[in-house]
Amino acid sequence: MRRGLSIVGLFLATLLAFPQPARADFWDWLQEFSGPGPFHANYKDAFPPNTLVTLCPGDGDVNGRPHMTFREQKGKLPCFYVDFRNLVNSPDQKGGEDNFPNQVKVTAYDFGVAFDLEHRIQVGAGLGFMHFNSQDITHLDQRVIRNRFDITLFRATAQPLQFIPVHGWKEGWKNNKYAGLLKFYVKYTVVPGDLDSSDFGVPTTTSTFHASNDVVFSRGFFVDFGELFRRR
Repeated sequence: MRRGLSIVGLFLATLLAFPQPARADFWDWLQEFSGPGPFHANYKDAFPPNTLVTLCPGDGDVNGRPHMTFREQKGKLPCFYVDFRNLVNSPDQKGGEDNFPNQVKVTAYDFGVAFDLEHRIQVGAGLGFMHFNSQDITHLDQRVIRNRFDITLFRATAQPLQFIPVHGWKEGWKNNKYAGLLKFYVKYTVVPGDLDSSDFGVPTTTSTFHASNDVVFSRGFFVDFGELFRRR
């Protein structure tokens, strides 16, 4: 019990240590780059806007998150994840104080490894790429497309529903795989190389934005379909 509480406390401390938005979308939020942003979940182009598949090694086959007792017998083996996020900024500033004049859509694909701190909390790191789809402000009927490699320096996920106690039910939702479908995440991502305003549809003569190795924080929710394959 003490170990579980200390791990939960560590996760909460980690979350509070990161920058928090003054106004943010409930489902997902990506800190602004040094140029466009902040970004929020793009419900229009995808629903749910964020999806995830987490798979963990089992006894000779692939199973999603077997019980911790089984995992401890096998040793602290890493899990593998693939996640997808769909975000958009708000140049009209209704959803955030954006400093760019045009719409920028970000589709992020990431994959990597994660380790259990406790069967409801994981930490890890990974790689991926971001797809930028921006309105060209000089030709409004055209889009500027860019694909950039990214590195997830730190990523933590928690299964919030499994922490909810249920009256008269000793385990509550702790080992309910359906309660594990919903996951809250925090992550730090770096986009290596140089970015300038032309990568987001704004001429460099209009904006002075330029950044090298931009690091951004994000937090929000995933629907993890990998939980459907875990052992009961």
